[in-house]
Amino acid sequence: NMFSLSKVADGFNKYFGMVTAAIASLTGISFAMRKSVDDYAEMEEAMANVRKYTGMTTEEVKDLNEEFKKMDTRTPRLELNGLAAEAGKLGITGKQNLIDFVEAANTIKVALGEDLGEDAILNIGKLANMFGEVERSGIKNAMLAVGSAVNQVGQSSMASEKYLVEFTARMAGTANQAGMSISEILGYASVLDQNMIQQEMAATALQTVMLGMYQKPAQFAKL
Repeated sequence: NMFSLSKVADGFNKYFGMVTAAIASLTGISFAMRKSVDDYAEMEEAMANVRKYTGMTTEEVKDLNEEFKKMDTRTPRLELNGLAAEAGKLGITGKQNLIDFVEAANTIKVALGEDLGEDAILNIGKLANMFGEVERSGIKNAMLAVGSAVNQVGQSSMASEKYLVEFTARMAGTANQAGMSISEILGYASVLDQNMIQQEMAATALQTVMLGMYQKPAQFAKL
C-alpha cells in the first residue's frame, strides 16, 4: 500500500505542473474572452450614445468610427465616441462637423490633460458658440482658440485651467451681454483664482457688480 501511495504521489508531482499550466491557460482564455465581451459592450454603448445625441443612424456612426480609426492619436476610440456624443449635446450634427469637434476636443484634452475637470469640453464648446467664434472660424478653430486661451492663461499665471473654464462658463451669459470677450473674462478668472476666491462666489460677485453698473451707472462711475 505504501508503495502504491508513493507511486501516486510521484505521478501527482510529475503532472501537477502540467495540470496547473492547463488550468492557468484556460483561466487566462476565460478572462480574455470576458474582457473582449465587456469591451464590445462598452463600445456599443458609446456608439449608441452618439446615435442618441446626434440623430445619426447606425451606419452613419459606423462610418464616423472608420474616420476615428484614421486619426493620428493615442486616445482610445471609446473616448472619441464620448467626445462625439458631447458634440451632439451641443447640437452639432453632420459627419465633418463632428469630426472637427472631436479632433479639436481631443487636442485640448491631450494638451491640458486631467487639469480640465468634468464637463470642461462641453463648456468650451458652449463658450466657442456663445461668443460667436464658431461663426467666425468654424467649429475646430473656435474650439482650439478657446482651449489655447485657457492654456496660455493657465501657463502664465498660478490660476488652474479647471477654475478658468468653470468661472468663464458661469460668467458667459452676463459677460456676453456686456460685450466682453472670452479673453477678458479669463483675465478676471485668473486674478480671482490667484486671490483664492472660490469660483462660484467670484462669478456671483462679479455678475452682481456688472449688473449694478448697468442699473446705477452714475453711482458706480463715482465709485
